[in-house]
Amino acid sequence: MDKHVAIIWNIKSGNGKAKWVLPQLERALHEQQITFTVFADTLPTTLAGFTDLIILGGDGTLNFVINWFKQISIPIALIACGTGNDFANCLYGDANVEEQISLALFGKAKPVDAGICNNQLFINGVGVGFDGEVAHNLYAKSFLKGKLAYMATVLPLLFVYKETEVKISMENYNYQGPLFMLSAANGTRYGGGFYVAPKANITDKKLNFMLATKANILKRLIYLPYIEKGKHALKAPSFIQQETFLELTIEANQLLKAHLDGEVTSAKQFTIKILPHYFEFKMQ
Repeated sequence: MDKHVAIIWNIKSGNGKAKWVLPQLERALHEQQITFTVFADTLPTTLAGFTDLIILGGDGTLNFVINWFKQISIPIALIACGTGNDFANCLYGDANVEEQISLALFGKAKPVDAGICNNQLFINGVGVGFDGEVAHNLYAKSFLKGKLAYMATVLPLLFVYKETEVKISMENYNYQGPLFMLSAANGTRYGGGFYVAPKANITDKKLNFMLATKANILKRLIYLPYIEKGKHALKAPSFIQQETFLELTIEANQLLKAHLDGEVTSAKQFTIKILPHYFEFKMQ
């Protein structure tokens, strides 16, 4: 069957990085005599007739695309053109643009897990509480990008953020008490390189749960770099709990701020579920 590739690109992603990558991708497709159609401002209503999907962007672009189509039955390739590129790192590690293009054209498609949170799909992870507050504040810092923006937002909030009383229920764990931060992770990292869930695996049909309950300012400052490097996976302090799960529910008496793959939302209740092997991605 002849290939016909759909290319979706975000011109704003990564300060316009995609506009430099797109010509490289088009040249590679022409050399292989592969037909393609490029979509930017307007996305198709269906991917019928296409054999492959290539997305040029970051985690936010990928999140938008999967929620636009809801179900994608053809192989997906993500070429990292965002600021953080956390999910692309899960797929390709430190592969450069040329290597990622090669994988997009010739890589093997493998099943990858996704998740759903309050009827919205996610692929990398959900952050509730402090991490959700960070994501909401990041939108006010358009002059900074990636990890620099993340750190510039995190540090001031560490001093003023207040925990929220919540109830958490899942199949192998229940908790009621203060919530500082909760992460439901499919990928290993977010925020441009914070390894919140270093043991997570995007193909294991499970999500990884990390709960930080209550910590004073000193503990927050001490353990921020600890979590950034993923050291809590080996020896976690007492206020951090870790599990794997298939479904969980978070309930609170006030709005909790959250993000899905960096895209902001808020609610008093969140239901988060694994969608095992929901998509196929071109991988190493």
